[in-house]
Amino acid sequence: MAGSSRRDSPENAHAGPGHPGSREGDEYMISTTSSGSPSSLSAPGENDPTRSFLRSLMPFSALSPGGLDEVVRETREIAAEKGHIFFQEGEPSDSVFVVRSGRVRIQHLHKDGTVRIVCMLAPGDTFCCLPAMDGGRYPAGAVAADRSHVYRLPASLFRRLMEREPGFATRTVQHFCGRLRMASCESCWKSQDAPARLAGKILCMAMKFGDDIPLTRRELGELAGTTVETAIRTIKDFERAGWVQLGRAHLRVLDRAALAERSDGAGPLGGAHVQIPVRE
Repeated sequence: MAGSSRRDSPENAHAGPGHPGSREGDEYMISTTSSGSPSSLSAPGENDPTRSFLRSLMPFSALSPGGLDEVVRETREIAAEKGHIFFQEGEPSDSVFVVRSGRVRIQHLHKDGTVRIVCMLAPGDTFCCLPAMDGGRYPAGAVAADRSHVYRLPASLFRRLMEREPGFATRTVQHFCGRLRMASCESCWKSQDAPARLAGKILCMAMKFGDDIPLTRRELGELAGTTVETAIRTIKDFERAGWVQLGRAHLRVLDRAALAERSDGAGPLGGAHVQIPVRE
């Protein structure tokens, strides 16, 4: 296999607000020989950057050295421009993905044609393990929110490793149980007021990206399940209170404790009752 390959796809798939979307991202093999040509035969070295990166992440950190070698050999790297569609909601699942750099938007397409962002993924996030495990269809679509590099590995390999390596299977289940718990909490947050939801969502994004969050107020509003107008007004209130600082297409967190207090209902801007963990 030489150079790069492209996945076959519809030319005009929906990629979200303002982006017509495309699947024309370059895919590259990860393992290479010393001359730089692709090779699926040689085992990647201990200092291979892809191997080191995956080994630092759950659940891949639980793999045996041989299992990790197999993952690196079969992994492809997608160089995706903003708006690139990794998959669409309802398609058969065939891959597991890991964000290497950039941001990936998980979004749900409503019957009326509107799109809502349900999750924003950061470097180090693994996604689509659950569809890979049960062989079901993708429950939502995935689009590059910025220029991104994303690893793609076959779902069949992921299932084989779960069958063959009990430690990897256990870590996978533990990892995604945590995500299910968070999803259950978010379903409870929907009953809270918009400022509480936005404060909590800003803290959640800070846990992913650090205090400089590369999201717009529109994106934060969609994640918090509120309107753009409400998000703009509320986050401006947060800025006046000294909790955040607004920039062009990003937000800087200045006071995590105040945001946590607001999300828990005791802040100076009003009451709600949501407990959000704060990363030190």
